[in-house]
Amino acid sequence: MFAGISSDTKVLSLVPGRFYVLDENRFEQGNVKADEKEEIIQDLIQRLEKMKDPETGDLIIRKVFRKEDIFTGSDLDRAPDVVVDPHDGYDLKAAPIGRLMVNTPINGMHTQYDSSLFIEGMKAPDRKPMIYDVTATILDIMGIDIPDHFDGTSLLS
Repeated sequence: MFAGISSDTKVLSLVPGRFYVLDENRFEQGNVKADEKEEIIQDLIQRLEKMKDPETGDLIIRKVFRKEDIFTGSDLDRAPDVVVDPHDGYDLKAAPIGRLMVNTPINGMHTQYDSSLFIEGMKAPDRKPMIYDVTATILDIMGIDIPDHFDGTSLLS
């Protein structure tokens, strides 16, 4: 898996905005010891929070999350250690060459502020819905039991 990555690498991003510390207890070729991990995460967070657009000087990252801030459940250990939410207009890319980000009027990115779900005849829920509630709601509409391991709950209940 890591054939093209230097053995000195401490952190990698398999998906843009999701960073994994190469913990020796988690990754076969990981080289970060348990007592080093927190310091590496802190350094990464500080660097990400300071990342600026070289053309405008604007901050690129809106918010940096530790995995414990946004993930739960029995697979928490598989989640990325750090996840970033870029400001609108910044679409982090995974390409190993070229520009790190693209800032154009049409860049194909999704945001958390412009989504909606319409279900005919449904009134607004009494609680703030989460994205993982959508799958549970669709299963509920289809009459399929929601598995116990799901984090979401139906918006119909």
